[in-house]
Formats: sequence, structure tokens, C-alpha cells
Amino acid sequence: MKHPILRDLFAEWTRLKGNGRAPERAMLSPAAIPGVLPDALVLAFDPGAGHPVRVAGSRVCALFDRELRGQGFVALFEPAGRAAAAALVEGIADAQSPALAALVGRSASHGELDLQLLLLPLRVDGETHERLLGGLVGTALPWWLARDPLRSLRIRSLRNVQDLGTAQDLGTAQNLSNAHHPCEAADRALPPRVAGAGAASA
Repeated sequence: MKHPILRDLFAEWTRLKGNGRAPERAMLSPAAIPGVLPDALVLAFDPGAGHPVRVAGSRVCALFDRELRGQGFVALFEPAGRAAAAALVEGIADAQSPALAALVGRSASHGELDLQLLLLPLRVDGETHERLLGGLVGTALPWWLARDPLRSLRIRSLRNVQDLGTAQDLGTAQNLSNAHHPCEAADRALPPRVAGAGAASA
């Protein structure tokens, strides 16, 4: 996990959870991670509504040139990848374990942007399937993004985060049988065209 924004987010989440599996939503303080907020997401766990975005930072919204609050997170992905995106969110909630995804964002004019998505489980009054905390960052923002914002996302690879700086690489559709939670179901749901693609650095 190389991006400093994601490292800071993961470090704060780890500090808050202590010896538990996930921290309480009420424990989060924006003042503790001011540099992360523009790239942060909070999702509501609601499979029927596509896991709506409850909070989206300014830089996350700028990637799509629109307000994302209230929109289904799963709907941000291309149709062929929505089952995998939904399975990723649900796998994280089930396992109470974070995951890192390498994504490709695509614009209306077919420009492509490499992105990293970190998703972390949160509890609400002890309940597990309630909220997820996330960070979405671009590895390098292209000049065309302001004129040609992203229209969809695609999962390139998935990783189970083990600790700060390391991750268990699940690769892509080539090694689905070796996948483990929280990415197992999402990896199985990736569309066939992902097979053979190399895992992106994270």
C-alpha cells in the first residue's frame, strides 16, 4: 500500500479498532485525518440499493465531476463488473476485514486512469453490516480529467490487506480457486476479460 493517503487512513482505522475486528463509526474523528478527507468515502451497507455513498470527499466527487452522495456505489462500476463490486463490499462486511482494489476508471472518451480503493469495515452500535470506510485515490491525475471526467470503474485486481505496507495479492481471475475472504466472492465475480491481467502495484 504505497499511497500516503491510504496509508494514513489505514493507520487511523487500525489505531481505532485496537484488538477488535473493526472500530465503531462513532469513533471516527475528521480532525484526526484532515489530509484524508477529500479522498474519503463512507458507504451504507444496503445490497438492495447498491450500497449507497453516504459521504464522498471533494476529490472523489471531482473524479466524476458530480456529487456522489446518495448514489449507489455499485452503480459507479461498469455493468459487467457490478456483481464483483457488490461482492467485494459484502465480503468485507462478512469477514470484518479490509481489502485493497486496483481499479481502472474510464471516461466518456475512453481515457483511462489507474486508481486505488481501500475499503475498511465499520461497526455501528456493535452491528457489523452497517457502514464501510474507504479511500479512493488516483496514482497520477491526467490533464484531460477536468474536461472528460470518469464515467465508470473496473476492478483490475484485489488484495486482502494484512498490515500497513503489506497485502496478500489475490491476483485476478487466473487464481480464483486460491482466493480468500474478504475478496473471494468478488474475485469469482470478475468478468472473464480480467483474466491474464497483471496485478497493479498498490
